[in-house]
Amino acid sequence: MTVSDLSPDALGRLEAKLVADLEMVRKVRALLEEHRPLLSASPPMVTVSGTAAPAPTLPSQPPAPAEPQKPYDEILLDCLVQMPEGGFAPQEFKRAIYKVTRNFPDGSTVKTFLNRAIRQGKVVIAEARTGRNGSLYRCTLPRPAPAESPPASADFPAVSAEPSPAKTE
Repeated sequence: MTVSDLSPDALGRLEAKLVADLEMVRKVRALLEEHRPLLSASPPMVTVSGTAAPAPTLPSQPPAPAEPQKPYDEILLDCLVQMPEGGFAPQEFKRAIYKVTRNFPDGSTVKTFLNRAIRQGKVVIAEARTGRNGSLYRCTLPRPAPAESPPASADFPAVSAEPSPAKTE
């Protein structure tokens, strides 16, 4: 914009356009925060003149959830441990992540996570395959212990596997 463009009408149009853009940014930010709560537990940071500061909160935002959310990498590790021991394809891993987060991850996110887990020794390639389906992977992390059965109640005597001695008359 030059000095010759500075007229009351031009400034009014510019102001209206900037207000509309600001409203659009607020709507997009609200949608992003609504649909992506698992990506970070900290508030988004805004860089202003070289210094990072927390982004201003919008009055229309709902209050923060009471329980802290897990970092995304922890969610991926939890899903990884739940995968079948015999091996799994990346698509199966994506479905497991979807069940937890209700959001399908990008293919590059899954691939990057699996490559990093291979370097760290958390995952091994169970069967190398070329093509669209990709290789089968196997998790090397220890499985969570299964839940223990409740102790036998005093009301019901424990049943033994041995047959009772037969009575002879």
